[in-house]
Amino acid sequence: MDPQKAIIIFLVMCLSVCCISSFLSIGGDDGSSTSPSAGPSADDEESSADDDDPPDPADPADTQGGSSIPGRYVRLWQGHPYRADTAYSLNIIELEVYDGDGKNIASVAPIKATSSSVYVQPNADTEDPNYMAWKAFDVNTDTMYHSLGDNKEDWLEIDLGSVQNIHKIVIKHPTDTTVDRGVAVKDRLRGYIQIKDGSGNNRTTPQFEETSTDGTYTFDFTESTPAWKGAQGTLKIREV
Repeated sequence: MDPQKAIIIFLVMCLSVCCISSFLSIGGDDGSSTSPSAGPSADDEESSADDDDPPDPADPADTQGGSSIPGRYVRLWQGHPYRADTAYSLNIIELEVYDGDGKNIASVAPIKATSSSVYVQPNADTEDPNYMAWKAFDVNTDTMYHSLGDNKEDWLEIDLGSVQNIHKIVIKHPTDTTVDRGVAVKDRLRGYIQIKDGSGNNRTTPQFEETSTDGTYTFDFTESTPAWKGAQGTLKIREV
């Protein structure tokens, strides 16, 4: 074969190979990349995790009134700023919890009463058995629960045994005008109620800031606008 012709054929073959290689490197006929996926970006992974994990449940809404409250644990808290004042303590004759039938379900077994503390007589080393937590649920107005009255927040709680529909709370407090450490016994109660169902759902009432003239404090959740009431009417509440 003629050497010049052989050179020409060789050059044509090389040009053909280069064209084919260029076509393959560009990709398919629709112009899209056929390279393997590199996986989701960091932003995509974060979004995927957010989609897979459900958001935390929202906090329960404030009680608007007009219906009962489901709850198992009913706790009376000594509120701000009285919790750190030794002149204030819980002196509770009865803490009553009513259902829709008008029954005080805080006095029906099975129930369990607990408290933050119990009063200790001067020069004594043990809690006074006359003032134990269950005394506030014994349906006896001649007995009462009495907390220690230290500089920690006092509380009194009743476990109803299971979730109940709670319509109304009634607190009965002494009306004794005796003054101790600058505060009359009748004026020692300042606080609020917390209701828990045991599943993380909590409801709280406002904190009342006024003494009921007859020592009875009532909060009815079924009222359209529930409020703490005493013998004189709606009681003043703490402004947050």
